[in-house]
Amino acid sequence: APVRVVLRRAGVLRGRVVDARGSPVAGVDVTSPRAPNYATTDAAGRFELANIDAGDAEPPSAALVFESRDHAWRRIEFDAAALTSGDVGDVVLSDGAPLRGRVVDESGRLVARASVWIEGSSVRQIVANLSTDESGRFVLEHE
Repeated sequence: APVRVVLRRAGVLRGRVVDARGSPVAGVDVTSPRAPNYATTDAAGRFELANIDAGDAEPPSAALVFESRDHAWRRIEFDAAALTSGDVGDVVLSDGAPLRGRVVDESGRLVARASVWIEGSSVRQIVANLSTDESGRFVLEHE
């Protein structure tokens, strides 16, 4: 018996990433759980992410994740209208803030010189690798 293969059309989403002041942000990684690849914003903050599978949901939707070393990451869900037009417009990223914490053992005692690593959700596997100070505390500053 013949085999019939039906391919779904993949979508493309494009837009621009800006900071809270409206300035373009270059070097932001843009990913989607529904795309096999990623995009990085250019000097004008523009990106284009292709091969996005809208899935079987009705109406179709897709999410984009925006990761930057200097800004807070952001995840946005887009609906069928965005998938149809392909343009998501401007995406605003907030300025990043320092991440502060402390490492404690099972009994609640602070652990000095413990290794701490922070993993990204998509493109960058290890975003930061640092150690606690003598008091078991750490601070990750945005560059």
